[in-house]
Amino acid sequence: MDNNTRLIELLQFLQTQSYEDLIKEIESKIIDYGFSDTHTHGYEYYHCQSSNGVGSYNKKAFQCLKQDYNQHPEPLLFLLLIIFGFNNQIRFNRKGEFNIPVGKRDFNASLRRKLQLFCHRLKNKNPVLCSKCTKTIP
Repeated sequence: MDNNTRLIELLQFLQTQSYEDLIKEIESKIIDYGFSDTHTHGYEYYHCQSSNGVGSYNKKAFQCLKQDYNQHPEPLLFLLLIIFGFNNQIRFNRKGEFNIPVGKRDFNASLRRKLQLFCHRLKNKNPVLCSKCTKTIP
């Protein structure tokens, strides 16, 4: 149980998606927004180094994504904010707007593996996901 309904919606979204379809959707949005893709191109392509990351390259795209999400929240955009946000953190301000700054990583090979494992466990364990549940779940 969580009191953040947007997080619950994201988890429910992930439960219903095949990993392959999810990756296609994420990659499509990465292209649409103009984010870096070090998984495909490496850091040199973006004139960056792994130690410094791609935050400066992704800053403008991240601001646009954040604005789009805050105006029209949807789970896929929320996931992208987590992926490209600072340390993959989640934070909302008092107005309910997502307000983490851009991070220095993108949807790299490591994060792809973690997402695949997480989605697999989410489907196999099939947890009950609810926000502000009124009944006790054993």
